[in-house]
Amino acid sequence: MIGAGISYHFEEEFQSILSSISLEPANFRHSMGGDDVAYMDLKFRLLRENGFSADTGLLKHNIYGKNCSKATLQRDVNVFLSLYEASHLAFRGEEILDVERTLSSNALRDLMPSMPPHTRKGVAHALDLPLQWRAPRLETRWFIDHYVGDIGLHPLLLQFAKVDFNNVQGVHQQELSRLTKWWRHIGLCDKLTFSRDRLMECFHYANRIVWEAKHGACREMLARIANCRTELDDQRGVNGIP
Repeated sequence: MIGAGISYHFEEEFQSILSSISLEPANFRHSMGGDDVAYMDLKFRLLRENGFSADTGLLKHNIYGKNCSKATLQRDVNVFLSLYEASHLAFRGEEILDVERTLSSNALRDLMPSMPPHTRKGVAHALDLPLQWRAPRLETRWFIDHYVGDIGLHPLLLQFAKVDFNNVQGVHQQELSRLTKWWRHIGLCDKLTFSRDRLMECFHYANRIVWEAKHGACREMLARIANCRTELDDQRGVNGIP
């Protein structure tokens, strides 16, 4: 649901579940799902992404304590992919995550030639840029196209993701329309012919920070501030002001 961009509909449920997991004793948290490496990696990543405490013991257990052969791990691309994504949520001084990032990325690159085309495309996408660094709506759009070819495709989930994406995009288009009218009304581009017209870029900048439909007022204000800041920057550049 996270990749499909619909997880915000279940925010309260997710927060409740993650809160319960974060309150579990450390030894119990490490033992639950301990034989499922990808599950432990996912647990670590979701806890940290949502502001909960998650110690690296969850991942150390995966690498050093899991009783399985190297060949088994090599066949499980999801293990390395989950580990790779989790490793980018490191705090300063957590060298173990640097080790795991190198291990997982190298393993994925080594395994790519033997992967099915659909899997290889997904892995290449993940290695190109970590999940946490991507713009949420652009990632959702990519996921929808990619999910169509997934062997575990759930038609209802796909339809839900498409409808929701179009609904949110419709809200964004309405906001952009209002911003365009505002920008034309103040007419700075006509008055300052040397300045750049960057309204669309500034809106995407705001959309990257906060994309949820309910935060439209915040998004529009951010876009306006960013656009005016661009105009000021152009004026300083033309006038030679550092």
